[in-house]
Amino acid sequence: MSKKVTFDENKNEVFFIEKYDRLPIQSVLYLRCYNKITNKEWIKIHDELNKFKYKEMVVHKDSLQYTRFH
Repeated sequence: MSKKVTFDENKNEVFFIEKYDRLPIQSVLYLRCYNKITNKEWIKIHDELNKFKYKEMVVHKDSLQYTRFH
Protein backbone atom coordinates (compact mmCIF):
# COMPACT_ATOMS: atom_id res chain seq x y z
CA MET A 1 0.00 0.00 0.00
CA SER A 2 1.54 3.31 -1.03
CA LYS A 3 0.69 6.67 0.41
CA LYS A 4 0.65 9.82 -1.59
CA VAL A 5 0.90 13.38 -0.34
CA THR A 6 -0.06 16.39 -2.40
CA PHE A 7 0.29 20.08 -1.65
CA ASP A 8 -1.93 22.89 -2.73
CA GLU A 9 -0.06 25.40 -4.84
CA ASN A 10 -2.11 28.25 -3.42
CA LYS A 11 -0.24 29.84 -0.57
CA ASN A 12 -2.00 31.19 2.46
CA GLU A 13 -1.07 34.39 4.19
CA VAL A 14 1.42 34.00 7.01
CA PHE A 15 1.31 36.14 10.13
CA PHE A 16 4.42 37.01 12.08
CA ILE A 17 4.34 36.75 15.84
CA GLU A 18 4.33 40.54 16.16
CA LYS A 19 0.96 40.65 14.38
CA TYR A 20 -0.70 37.51 15.66
CA ASP A 21 -0.97 36.41 19.27
CA ARG A 22 -0.54 32.63 19.44
CA LEU A 23 -0.98 32.36 23.18
CA PRO A 24 -3.76 30.05 24.32
CA ILE A 25 -7.14 31.58 24.99
CA GLN A 26 -8.02 31.45 28.67
CA SER A 27 -11.78 31.60 28.21
CA VAL A 28 -14.17 30.94 31.06
CA LEU A 29 -15.43 27.76 29.39
CA TYR A 30 -11.87 26.50 28.94
CA LEU A 31 -11.14 27.19 32.59
CA ARG A 32 -14.35 25.47 33.64
CA CYS A 33 -13.78 22.40 31.47
CA TYR A 34 -10.33 21.84 32.90
CA ASN A 35 -11.33 22.53 36.51
CA LYS A 36 -9.20 25.65 36.76
CA ILE A 37 -11.97 27.63 38.42
CA THR A 38 -14.11 26.57 41.36
CA ASN A 39 -17.86 26.06 41.37
CA LYS A 40 -18.15 29.18 43.50
CA GLU A 41 -16.29 31.23 40.87
CA TRP A 42 -18.43 29.70 38.11
CA ILE A 43 -21.63 30.68 39.93
CA LYS A 44 -20.29 34.19 40.51
CA ILE A 45 -19.62 34.59 36.78
CA HIS A 46 -23.17 33.46 35.97
CA ASP A 47 -24.60 35.84 38.55
CA GLU A 48 -22.63 38.76 37.11
CA LEU A 49 -23.76 37.84 33.60
CA ASN A 50 -27.40 37.63 34.64
CA LYS A 51 -27.16 40.95 36.45
CA PHE A 52 -25.69 42.57 33.34
CA LYS A 53 -28.38 41.09 31.11
CA TYR A 54 -31.17 42.16 33.44
CA LYS A 55 -30.01 45.68 34.32
CA GLU A 56 -27.59 46.95 31.67
CA MET A 57 -28.01 45.13 28.39
CA VAL A 58 -30.23 46.95 25.93
CA VAL A 59 -32.80 44.58 24.48
CA HIS A 60 -35.86 45.37 22.43
CA LYS A 61 -39.06 44.63 24.37
CA ASP A 62 -40.17 42.11 21.73
CA SER A 63 -36.89 40.23 22.10
CA LEU A 64 -36.88 39.94 25.88
CA GLN A 65 -38.41 36.49 25.65
CA TYR A 66 -35.27 35.28 23.85
CA THR A 67 -32.85 36.55 26.48
CA ARG A 68 -31.36 33.56 28.24
CA PHE A 69 -30.57 33.75 31.92
CA HIS A 70 -28.33 31.17 33.52
